Amino acid sequence: PAMLPWYARHFDALEINFTYYRLPAPGQLEAMSARCADRVVFAVKAWQGMTHTFAASAADLKGFNAALAPLAERGTLGAVLLQFPGSFRPSTAATGRLVGLVSQLRPYPLVAEFRHRSWVCEETFRLLRAEGVGFCCVDEPQLPGLILPAAVATADTTYVRFHGRNA
Repeated sequence: PAMLPWYARHFDALEINFTYYRLPAPGQLEAMSARCADRVVFAVKAWQGMTHTFAASAADLKGFNAALAPLAERGTLGAVLLQFPGSFRPSTAATGRLVGLVSQLRPYPLVAEFRHRSWVCEETFRLLRAEGVGFCCVDEPQLPGLILPAAVATADTTYVRFHGRNA
């Protein structure tokens, strides 16, 4: 219980990862912001049902949006991170899923992180700019299939993730 206030004393930004594994309970994110005295800006990772299995129902999306609303109102929502798996590759269907998800999470600041290098191209950057979605710049080991380093701004919100160099 003391970890969050400790982080708030040492950092001004924090990525919330538990939201990838389960949807946040009503008021949970707001309580986290309050425990940090609204001093920390949060990046909230989207639930895997939205980005990996695409099993999110309308009720799931409504609940996720409702959980984000207090952070936005408090000025402590930095971004919603849409982290897609390596199996998510450019196609008409994938683009449709991305655009559909983006439309359901507006007006929150959104950032897309792709795990397959085929997304790192000008066509992707144009799509993200058109949708107002930031491109997540990733620093990670250069292993086969992983994305190549790219520092590209596609929206007002920019995001850099450090995955480590321990290949």
